[in-house]
Amino acid sequence: MRGQKFVSEYGYSIILPDNWNEYDLENEKNTNGFFDTSEWTGNLRVTSLNFQIDNPYDFIKNELAETDFTELAWDKIRGFHYSEASDDLYIYYWYLIENKKIYVCSFTIDVENKETDKNRNEFVKMEGILKTLKTI
Repeated sequence: MRGQKFVSEYGYSIILPDNWNEYDLENEKNTNGFFDTSEWTGNLRVTSLNFQIDNPYDFIKNELAETDFTELAWDKIRGFHYSEASDDLYIYYWYLIENKKIYVCSFTIDVENKETDKNRNEFVKMEGILKTLKTI
């Protein structure tokens, strides 16, 4: 993916599209938030978890046991993906493991945009962004 490299104070880097910027998340620990500055398409959050688990893959799989998730494997990243809806929001979740570190990522959109071509393109873009995640 082409774009700008963002280096987080929470121990990871990620490549964002050139028209994306970080926004302030005052009350969320270890979390960075991002959005498209040219046209709002949703909010991406990346949370870096700071605890050590011997087998993070099995831990997350067990925690999500009652969730309809999909397993994923991208180069050096393994993890899980699922989504959920409320009355006004639709949220995609990714639990990613890179270099034995766990990241919880979410992309929030308006629920009425869920079934649009634009949203499907944004989902593909989110996965492209998340595939660039690296622990530093």
